[in-house]
Amino acid sequence: MKKNLIIVVAASVVTSVASMFALQSYFNASPSFLHKDAQVPIITTSNTSAGSMGYIDFSEAAERAVPAVVQISTLVEGRQVIARDPFNPFAGSGRVYKMPNQVGSGSGVIISKDGYIVTNYHVIQNASQVQVTFNNRDVQVAKVIGTDPSMDLALLKIDGNDYPFLSFGDSDALKLGQWVLAVGFPLNLETTVTAGIVSAKSRSIGINQRNSHNAIESFIQTDAAVNPGNSGGALIDANGVLVGINTAIASPTGAYAGYSYAIPSNLVIKAVQDLKTHGKVLRGYLGVELVDLDKVNPNHIEQFGLTTEEFRHSKGVLVHNVVENGSADNAGIKKGDFIIGINGKNVYSSPQLMEGIAQLSPGETVEVQISRKGKVSSSKLTLQGEEELIAAAKQARSKSSAAAKSTANARDSNTPINLQSLGIKYKELSKDEAQRLNISGGIQITDITEGVIKSNTNIRPGFIIFNLNEEEVTKEEDVRKAIRKSNRSVEIAGKYPNQNGIHYYNIQK
Repeated sequence: MKKNLIIVVAASVVTSVASMFALQSYFNASPSFLHKDAQVPIITTSNTSAGSMGYIDFSEAAERAVPAVVQISTLVEGRQVIARDPFNPFAGSGRVYKMPNQVGSGSGVIISKDGYIVTNYHVIQNASQVQVTFNNRDVQVAKVIGTDPSMDLALLKIDGNDYPFLSFGDSDALKLGQWVLAVGFPLNLETTVTAGIVSAKSRSIGINQRNSHNAIESFIQTDAAVNPGNSGGALIDANGVLVGINTAIASPTGAYAGYSYAIPSNLVIKAVQDLKTHGKVLRGYLGVELVDLDKVNPNHIEQFGLTTEEFRHSKGVLVHNVVENGSADNAGIKKGDFIIGINGKNVYSSPQLMEGIAQLSPGETVEVQISRKGKVSSSKLTLQGEEELIAAAKQARSKSSAAAKSTANARDSNTPINLQSLGIKYKELSKDEAQRLNISGGIQITDITEGVIKSNTNIRPGFIIFNLNEEEVTKEEDVRKAIRKSNRSVEIAGKYPNQNGIHYYNIQK
């Protein structure tokens, strides 16, 4: 019995010594599961006793970022309103009242030592005064240099020099699962740092469409906690480099519910350079209307000249329409093509494609890889500016309208266009739906049957009509009134809820 006990004790001692030796060797060695270029620092006993268990330490990144992130406070002066006596509407012009002033707050990031600050457009929107509060409680009044509602960005400037600032990183190099920190002033608290990972890239959530018909969205999605007040703050990597501007959260309650969204730094860099130089962002356009493959109705693919088999094996982003005389049209890109890459980088969604193009300026050349009928080819095209593209679109519409009128005059038709002949079923938009789309109202097509619209256009269910024959429409009586205005033609203006841009159609009977 004694002999057995000695054997057990000896074995325990040997095992303990071996375990200690192995543990010491483990902590003194570089972790083998980390890529040599990993940006997340792993602290070991060789460089700090605080990290003796090998945990991830964000303290250096946080210390670098906190002084460069500021709180933005805004004042929006109340507007004057005229209130009439509800019991005597004809009694004079009414009394003038001033609505109370409104105050708001958000965050901002100092990006240069001479006091340039980036924040969100919605943080300073309509503000008559913008105030910046530093982490050390110093306060300054900021000047708005320029804004970009399409991307929800604003550039501010404060007087002085030698400010702490954050350097831009390469947001294209971010990987899923990579650690990031959100730094800002949420819920009227002082500087707050939260951590999470990159959970998705090139996300579009439709939030910028409230501010612009040409909204650009390709967000970095993270699970770092972000709340009201974080807007305009910094998203940094574990080295303390700025990789995004925190902008929005996905939440059923208005508070953090698991996901937050940031504008990629590569888009911010382009916007900042243009706002400094021109006071606005000069953006290049392909001159195409795009739709993601998961949003294409399989029953309508024949409108693009595609077979079911071709569509099933397709990749990239579908070209839904091409602006005549636009960049894509001049390069030979056609409706029904699939854009599968730009400048040698594969694209899988329209937000990803927009992110690549939004980093370029009018006049720059881009190489676009397309797939047509299973054959892949490349086209080089020169991006157009917004004004140039609008002019091309107007010219094309004018030519189309003239051709349609000529055709209508050449044929004998006594059948007027009426509500029934349009061949559509629709519903009226609610006030909330219209507000989200940044329009005053409209009717949304729920179904298309045989009729004028099906035979003369490529409009699909879901399309929202907000103007008919130059008349604003929000209900059925508006539609009847607009059609009666010219019963042998109908001009339609509208948009799809999840796509950028306005579509125009001119139908002649």
